[in-house]
This record gives sequence, structure tokens and C-alpha cells, in this order.
Amino acid sequence: MPTMGKRLRQERKRLRLSQAELAAIGGVKANAQGHYELGIRLPRADYLASVYEVGVDVLYVVLGAKKQDPTQPLILRLNQNINAIASAVEEIGIWIDQRGSNDVYARVQRQLEVLHENSDFIAEAMADLIVRCAPEEDVDS
Repeated sequence: MPTMGKRLRQERKRLRLSQAELAAIGGVKANAQGHYELGIRLPRADYLASVYEVGVDVLYVVLGAKKQDPTQPLILRLNQNINAIASAVEEIGIWIDQRGSNDVYARVQRQLEVLHENSDFIAEAMADLIVRCAPEEDVDS
């Protein structure tokens, strides 16, 4: 069975994040992330709570047990799509900035920030809506 550090690394790779990116999300330095993954140090609860927010399966990392949340893959896909859109908007903003229109670029930048701030909320809300709209299973059978 993989160690906690190896499971954390698996989760980071599953989310396609670098050590530096996950470290920043967890509020630690990249070398701390490396130490967690090597099993030299154990992450603190505040780190685990932060990385949970971006989709790390903390139950799996800590205990080695996979949680059974049918909406998790959908939430992650929605987040990836929203972030891809945000990246595209950012590229357009950069292009506009190179053309010298700072006013338009500032508006595009603000919209990009709003999109990033709300991507988790949007994905979770959409997944919740899908679950609520799904037909109820017959509990008697």
C-alpha cells in the first residue's frame, strides 16, 4: 500500500499540478511539498483543508481510502473547463494589451479574476443541480 506521501503525489499528478502549484495552494513552499511527498514531513491540517478545496481526495491521502462521490469527476472536469476558458480570456487580454488598449485590458483582467474566483462555486453548484435533478432510486428494491 502506498504511503501518505506517495498518495499525495498521486493526487497532485491526477490534478495535473506541479509541486510548486500545489504547495502555493496549500500555503507552503515547494520544498515542503517535496518533503510531504517523500514522507519526510507530514502536512498540517490547514494545508490539507486548502488542497481539498482544489480537488485533492484528502481521505485517500491520509487513510488510503477512496471516497465515493459520484460528482467529483464532474466537478473536476467543470473546473478544468472553466479554467481553460479563463486562460483563453487572459490570452486575449494580453493581445489587446499589446495593441495599446489598457482600458479594455483592465476590464478583461477583472473578468478573468471573477471567473477564477468563482470557478469552484460554479462547478459545485452545477454538480449539485445535476444530483438534485437525477431521478430518485427505488429504496425498496
